[in-house]
Amino acid sequence: MPRKLVVKRLKSSDLSFFHTYFKTNPGSKQKGFNLDRQLIENELFPSLSEAVNSLPDRRALVTVTFFGPGSAGPHQLARKILKQEKNWRLNGELVYTPEDFPGRYDKLAPNDFAIMEFSGSSAPSSVKVVLISVASEQDSSLHAALERRYPTGSMALIGDGDLQQLTVEADPLPSHPIWDWLDQALIEDVGRGSGDAISQLNTRRPGRGLSMAELQSSKATAERIGLLGEELLDYFLEQRNLSGASSHQWASQVNAISPFDFLLEVDGQQRYADAKSTAGPFGSPVHLSIAELRFAAQPGTIYDLYRLYEVRDGYAKCRVAKDVGAKIVGLLSTLGGLPLGVKVDSLSFAPQFFDFDEQVIEIESSDEAGIHEG
Repeated sequence: MPRKLVVKRLKSSDLSFFHTYFKTNPGSKQKGFNLDRQLIENELFPSLSEAVNSLPDRRALVTVTFFGPGSAGPHQLARKILKQEKNWRLNGELVYTPEDFPGRYDKLAPNDFAIMEFSGSSAPSSVKVVLISVASEQDSSLHAALERRYPTGSMALIGDGDLQQLTVEADPLPSHPIWDWLDQALIEDVGRGSGDAISQLNTRRPGRGLSMAELQSSKATAERIGLLGEELLDYFLEQRNLSGASSHQWASQVNAISPFDFLLEVDGQQRYADAKSTAGPFGSPVHLSIAELRFAAQPGTIYDLYRLYEVRDGYAKCRVAKDVGAKIVGLLSTLGGLPLGVKVDSLSFAPQFFDFDEQVIEIESSDEAGIHEG
């Protein structure tokens, strides 16, 4: 399903989660963020009460990672989500200032903002929080944009597109951690070696780019998303949700360098399927190796591309481009005209190059797994 993103306006009762604020406001009793019950139960985690009631002490342990205020990097902690009386809270021990960043949380004040991303299926397993402080010069434009967009209320859903638009409007410094959230699909493509993605990221982050650790992480992320996509497509095929399919084999599980991921029997025909997965939108580039292209272009081969996008744990959207070989034959002829000694290992395509079906298939693999077509 789509990313679980919310904007939260911080109140005094929320800020007492931080040791500095708690210490300087002796009337504070609460130690945690209040979470809007209607939003978290009805919109984000419909099975939350049932899931938490089945856990020891009726609380879900979560990994909380704070970013900001300003350009401050990740500060990771273990906390919990539980219901106190009728309200849900993210709480636990007070959040102390990290030793390597004295005064980090000292200037947080009521009416500052937190942009939060929850991950997990029936209950949250992790929460990322970007703190936006009016007192931080690096946050000022983003805080103003949030104030205009959310002048009232305590907590609201925000979509990927809305967050991107708001951030582009505010145009915080390239070092601001909010860009990292928006750059996820771009960083994923960097992990796949995309030259365009590398150029875009260097333009967006002049002089900063990616550290070696971030580059390694981007490669691992790209591999993980690819595997998640294959697992979801295997689930889809296993449930016999593909019309006319009588059997399928997950070929890349046996041969990791296979030029296709699945071998299918559909309406008596042998078809080859390749899963092309991204955590980003449908329009993100599709990457094919030269081995895949050559195989797809072989006479008599029926080669289908399954574009899985917005891939998350247990969820993806999917569109299919059927029998793409004819599109590829001419392309290989063009590549054959390269100078002697020049070879191409892979190519990136805009999805529009292929004739993907308009039908969008939603694949969800969980306790309440299902397939929804639209």
